[in-house]
Amino acid sequence: MTKKILHNLQEAEEVLLSAMKNRRIAATKGNVNSSRSHMIITVCVTSEHHTAQLNLVDLAGSERVSENETERNEGVAINSGLLHLLRVVASLAKGSSFIPYRDSKLTFLLRGIVIC
Repeated sequence: MTKKILHNLQEAEEVLLSAMKNRRIAATKGNVNSSRSHMIITVCVTSEHHTAQLNLVDLAGSERVSENETERNEGVAINSGLLHLLRVVASLAKGSSFIPYRDSKLTFLLRGIVIC
């Protein structure tokens, strides 16, 4: 996870382009450009009178697990992360006193998103 304070639009564009380069995209049986990694970007814009926050979340695709050992391991990891995310969302929707953020890296990172 990286946190940067940006002062202009050009710096923001550079950070977004850098983040896009770090994403993993690969062909699968169902999608030629399937996202194979999760990406979360939080943008906080502050001015003298207002504050706004935008969260951009790109979740890796959930696809059927292939017979190929490499794709199977990757698919299991992606589906596991999405399952943990589902559990967190369900707990939040129910108003549970315990939210299982620490069950996966993805949900742990989402827990750490700073509110502007």
